[in-house]
Amino acid sequence: MPPTKVGQTGADSCNRRTLAPIAISLVELYRIDDAKIRLGWSNAAYLAALRRGLQVLESGKRRYVTGEEILRFLQAETKSRLGR
Repeated sequence: MPPTKVGQTGADSCNRRTLAPIAISLVELYRIDDAKIRLGWSNAAYLAALRRGLQVLESGKRRYVTGEEILRFLQAETKSRLGR
């Protein structure tokens, strides 16, 4: 059976979709697919985040999000859920 957990080695250990979410850096620019993997978001979760105010940068067909924007969005979501 191929390894699929963090810390294991093997051919499938590089498949990032099988790994636990990875940290987000405030100073990095992420492709949307990479950000979704790091946050553990599905396409539906990403689209919901866009509707709720996640700001995305676009260049041609490519889309990006900054680590700073991810943090801002998550902080705003937390405040709105707590009623602050």
